[in-house]
Amino acid sequence: MSHLHDKPLSTDATAPSDPSALDWGSVLLWSALACCPFWLFQIEHFLRFERQATGFILFDMAYYPANGREIFERGNGFGYCNPYDPDPAAPVIYYHWLQWIYGLGIKGFGIDPGLWFLAVGGIGGFLVACLTLRLVEAVLPNRTFRLPLFLLVMWGGGILVGLALLLNLILGLPLSFALLRFDPFVGWWCLNWGRNLVIPTEAVYHACVAAAWLAIIRNRPWVATSFVALLAATHPFSGIQHLVILGSWLGWRSLQQRRLAGPLLTVSGMTAVFLWYYFMYLPSFPEHQAIHEGWSLDWTLPLVSMLAAYLPVAAIAFIRVWQDRRSWQPHMTFFLLAAGLSFLLVHHDWFIAAKQPLHFTRGYVWMPLCLLGLPAIQTWLSGLQQSLGPVLFSTVAAGSFLGAIADNAVWLTTVPRKPEGKHGQVAVPRDVQRAFAFLNETNASGVILVVVPGSFDSNCLAATYTSLVPFIGHPFLTPDYDARVDAAMLWERTGQENELFQSIDLVIITKQVLDQARPYDFSGWTRIHENDTVVVLRRGDR
Repeated sequence: MSHLHDKPLSTDATAPSDPSALDWGSVLLWSALACCPFWLFQIEHFLRFERQATGFILFDMAYYPANGREIFERGNGFGYCNPYDPDPAAPVIYYHWLQWIYGLGIKGFGIDPGLWFLAVGGIGGFLVACLTLRLVEAVLPNRTFRLPLFLLVMWGGGILVGLALLLNLILGLPLSFALLRFDPFVGWWCLNWGRNLVIPTEAVYHACVAAAWLAIIRNRPWVATSFVALLAATHPFSGIQHLVILGSWLGWRSLQQRRLAGPLLTVSGMTAVFLWYYFMYLPSFPEHQAIHEGWSLDWTLPLVSMLAAYLPVAAIAFIRVWQDRRSWQPHMTFFLLAAGLSFLLVHHDWFIAAKQPLHFTRGYVWMPLCLLGLPAIQTWLSGLQQSLGPVLFSTVAAGSFLGAIADNAVWLTTVPRKPEGKHGQVAVPRDVQRAFAFLNETNASGVILVVVPGSFDSNCLAATYTSLVPFIGHPFLTPDYDARVDAAMLWERTGQENELFQSIDLVIITKQVLDQARPYDFSGWTRIHENDTVVVLRRGDR
């Protein structure tokens, strides 16, 4: 593969003027195809829950549009306070442009929060696919098998499912038993690349990363710096991760090219501002300190999961690096650096207290190793095509492809069927949604409690769909969360209102609960809205 040396990949090898590059029509078509399996997850959500669907396929997702609303409600038009803090003096200290986009759509244009959240993520995911196709073009030495290899990058994973299958065979268990047991948090940390398209926020973050990586290959350091700056301005974990990666890369390359001093100084300055904001400015506020303590969670990547997710692509990357050691390209160093630094961040619990290490996975170890190994896979496929007949080659190639995408295939056909709630899809009774709509249209304010049989999960969504502050909001972001749950449960069982419960201004309660012989006293409350199954009550003195 010495011909790689003759055509440096640091040039713009995939510009439209290059006859080997796909035209944009083909890029758009193949990118849409690559996105389809992941978009089916959201489609299934609406088919399954119908009128109760929200668009939030994970409990945490409703938090981001809630932040966006606060920018235009209790914020200053650019920053926001904690949407789950009922204190009128809650400080406006959080600034993230992606949340601003969510808030603009919800408050500025009146778009449904869940649909707007999915739309922004869908655009981000489509850009990820387009940019990934250009990345694949840039790292491959020729056009052979380019499109199948692109789909392999988008749909491929490790051997997490294969390992579970093997264990089931050895132990005599049903083959379908717990196939995702080695995928942390049932696969929601997205250890490979394409699965991140299911999560709308991650789709946007990954679009920034893919654009930065493509700019690195095309030797456009200022473009790469700009996209990493965008990422750092909206997400702390991925932000610091890619500031470190780009800063290290530019530092290394600046030893060879003085013209990189400008981007390097810029990235260094951005990193300094980032560290000041997250480690000095935000901690100076007691309100932030109170919730920040809940973020120091020991969410680590188990050894068996790490090996099953990364060892296959790492082995192929090593073979390719060894084969091309005499025709080294700058992008190869960058991808090794990106994978290595991401790996250290994933395992930062080896050195310091764990701060959710799994946040640094998200395909950022897997993808650079995969891109490094693609030329070797291309060479192997070409050799097999020449040595095997068309039928046998097609059979072997198809079987290998299916094995490579098994992790995502099993995940996409298993996880959507899991129950709703904090670890699954979010569905809200239609009449509760209508009550939220009434409160939103009337610009109701204050603290609200939603009482439906079975759980308090709908409470968190009050901050997403209305201007109200939920009495019981996000578990990690609500001040005195446990005390609030205890107060609500005490009232639900006995009708007693402690001092904390008396801060509630409105209640959404189902008629089913009201009709039961429960010890509630609503004599001082006013009924302000009613539909088929729920009633909205406001305290008479507020």
